[in-house]
Amino acid sequence: MLRTRSLKIIRDITARKLRTALVTLSIFVGVLGVVAMTTMGQLVSNQLEKDLIPAEMAMMRLFVEAPRGVRVDNTTVLQLLRLQPGVTAVEGQAVYEFQWKLPDEETFRTGQIYASSEPFEAITLEPLRLLQGRYPVEGQGEIAIEKRMADRYGLGIGDTVIARQNGFGEFELRIVGIVFQPYVYVGGDDGTNSVYANYADAQRIVGFPGFSSIYARFETYATARQQSSSFRKTLTNGTSYDIVFYLLSDPEDNVLLVAVRQFSRVLVILAVVAMTVSSFLVTNVISTIVSEQRQQIGAMKALGATRWDILRIYLGMAFLYGLIGTIPGIILGLILGKQAALAAAPLANTILEDTSPPLEALALGVVLG
Repeated sequence: MLRTRSLKIIRDITARKLRTALVTLSIFVGVLGVVAMTTMGQLVSNQLEKDLIPAEMAMMRLFVEAPRGVRVDNTTVLQLLRLQPGVTAVEGQAVYEFQWKLPDEETFRTGQIYASSEPFEAITLEPLRLLQGRYPVEGQGEIAIEKRMADRYGLGIGDTVIARQNGFGEFELRIVGIVFQPYVYVGGDDGTNSVYANYADAQRIVGFPGFSSIYARFETYATARQQSSSFRKTLTNGTSYDIVFYLLSDPEDNVLLVAVRQFSRVLVILAVVAMTVSSFLVTNVISTIVSEQRQQIGAMKALGATRWDILRIYLGMAFLYGLIGTIPGIILGLILGKQAALAAAPLANTILEDTSPPLEALALGVVLG
C-alpha cells in the first residue's frame, strides 16, 4: 500500500508540471523570505549583543568645551568628579576634526582623531576592540585606525599617513594597530576616517584645549538620575569646562540594541505573513485536486482504501510540494540573509564576526516550509 500511495503522489505531481512549478515557486518565495529576513535580523542583533556590553557603558555622557587658549588640568578635573557620591568611574574623551592624507596624495581629507584620558588598554567605559597590532605609544608618532578606515583605504600595520599639524606643516603618523569601536560617539563619523592617538600626541597635532566629552558611570542607573544635577553643577562650578549638552541612558536598555531587536522581530513577522499567504495557494491547489479526483477517490475506497489512506495521499502531496520548494528556499535564503546582514551591519555600527547560519532561521524555514 505504501508503494501505491507513493506512486500516486509522484504521478499526480509530475502530471501537472505547470501547477507544480507555481505551487513550489510560491513555497520557495515564502521560505526564502522567512530565512533571509530572519538570518539578517539574527546575525546583526547577535553581533550587537556581543559588542555592546552593559557593564562597559556610561550612564551619563557630558559633552563639554573648554576656554580657548587654556590647557585644562584634566587630572584634577577627573579626580574631583570621581569623588562625587555614587560614582564608580569617570573618563574623558577628546574627539576633534583633523586633516590627513595618504603619503602619495596632495589633497587633505577631513577625519576625526580620538584620544582618551586613559591609556587605550585601560579604558573601562566603552572601550575599543584591538583587532590587529598594538595600541600606540606616546611620543613615537604612532596611531591606531578604525578597521573601516583600513578597509576603505587599503591601509595596514606599518603604513603611514600624513596629518596637518595645527593647520600648519605636516606630521607623519605610523599605523601600529587596527581597532574597532562598537560604541557610537555622538557627533562621530562612520569610522572610515577615524584615527586613535594618545592624548598628548593628539593634542600636539590638533591643538585642542581639553576634553570634548566626559563619561561617567554610577552604582546604579537610579543613582545616576538622582546625582545628575549635583554632578553637572560640580563640573560647571568646580572646573573650567562648560557643558554643551548631556545624555542620561540606562545601559540595560541600550537604544541601538533595542531598535535592532525590534527591527529583527518585525522582519520575522513580515516573513511569516508572506509564508502564510503562500500556504493559501497550497491549500487551494490540494482542494482543487481533491475535487477533480472524486471519482478516483471513490474507486480507491471501493478497492479497500480507508479514509486514513486517502488523507495520507493528499497530505503527502502537500508535503512533497513543500519539500521541493523549501530546500532551495532555505539554501538561497541563508546566502541572501548573510549578504543582507553584511550590508546592514555598518548601519548598526557593527562588523559581523560570525556569519554562520542562525539556528532560528533554519528551524523557522524548515517548520513553515
